[in-house]
Amino acid sequence: MTFYLWQMKKEKTSDSKPVRFIITLTLVGALLLIIGIGAKSIFLSIVGVVLLLPVGMIIWFTMRGIKASRLPSEPLIEQLRIPVPANPPTMQIIESTSGRGKYKTDLSKQTCTCDRFRDYQRVRYQIGDIRRLCRHLCLLYCKMPEFEQLDPVKRAMIRNGFGIRTSISLLNVTKDGQPYSDAAFMYDKGNPWVDVFARGESGSIERFGYSTKERRWAYGDPPPDVAKQLKAEIMRTLRETQP
Repeated sequence: MTFYLWQMKKEKTSDSKPVRFIITLTLVGALLLIIGIGAKSIFLSIVGVVLLLPVGMIIWFTMRGIKASRLPSEPLIEQLRIPVPANPPTMQIIESTSGRGKYKTDLSKQTCTCDRFRDYQRVRYQIGDIRRLCRHLCLLYCKMPEFEQLDPVKRAMIRNGFGIRTSISLLNVTKDGQPYSDAAFMYDKGNPWVDVFARGESGSIERFGYSTKERRWAYGDPPPDVAKQLKAEIMRTLRETQP
């Protein structure tokens, strides 16, 4: 436990006050537990355990963050590069879409404290990689002048409201042998639903959903003209990239 607390102090925060508080809480809890066991005092033992439980939770969540920060950095694929905003806001507090929490989002460093930033291990992607953007970073990026510099497919991916998924394929769709439109699809391993971005009936890039398990388009609404081609490309890519 001492090693974990030292790691927290070394890698997780530059502010020593929270670490001192956790160490104090740990020592007091452990002392009360030892005294309670020695004196056969149920009350002291319970108090000691109660003090140690939140410490254990803090250590668990902190070590998850440290583990994610040690992931090998993914190379920046040039096609997935987005301009880094010249004058981005630094730390901002954004309310969760469910309204049950708030997250600290820093567009200058492209970091967020939300679960999906952590669980999707987005720190492994370099700043400027579109895959680094969770839904909260996407929300901020949409307000930047650099957003308008993006091609229509990337703008649609960022604007879709669900954040960027970890695997992306960019396509040049043809129709009757002629260039038709840029398109893309993104997915996560283990999730049968794929987000597809292609030209819709209006002529602009829209988001469509495709289930690789059920082999159907969400709501029976496929991209016009090129649905068969996109479906074949999705299944081919998944066969090549997933065991």
